[in-house]
Amino acid sequence: MDAWSESSIEQNRRWLTAYVWSLLGNRSAADDLVQETFLIAYQKRDSFVPGTNFGGWLRTIARNLTLAYCKKNARHPLVSHDESMERLDRLAANEEERSADPEFAEQRSACLQECLARLTATVRRLLDLRYGAAWSLEKIARATGKNLSAVNVSLFRARAALEKCVKAKLLESAVTEA
Repeated sequence: MDAWSESSIEQNRRWLTAYVWSLLGNRSAADDLVQETFLIAYQKRDSFVPGTNFGGWLRTIARNLTLAYCKKNARHPLVSHDESMERLDRLAANEEERSADPEFAEQRSACLQECLARLTATVRRLLDLRYGAAWSLEKIARATGKNLSAVNVSLFRARAALEKCVKAKLLESAVTEA
């Protein structure tokens, strides 16, 4: 898979965000630093040696950006001990490997389908309009007769419920397989 394909970037973004978030404890800053990580990685893409560890390369960039962020903002990373940092790097590498596994993607997709089926028809329709048809929130509000705030809240709750459900199903299947 091309390291710069949209699916590869999204796949790496997930575990990299979790990695930076665990270093900082601040989701918003983690999102910003991950975006900056990809920007720097893309700018320096010619220095990456194909066949080497792309995830490790991204983690190094992200770790350096995180430490610079902490220094600039007079903060300490949540994890600063060398052994803890190495353990966190190993966990991130494992998550990177797992997220690249096509079987895991299929399993996650199957869990998502099961979780979607549990939602009400009204909520599934909102999700379909927003993510399937790519409608704006305003257009959805007009089409459903709801106000913008209600649509936004409904979609937020639906995403949160799906995330919780998928995580639970994946954990359940991991325990069953073990």
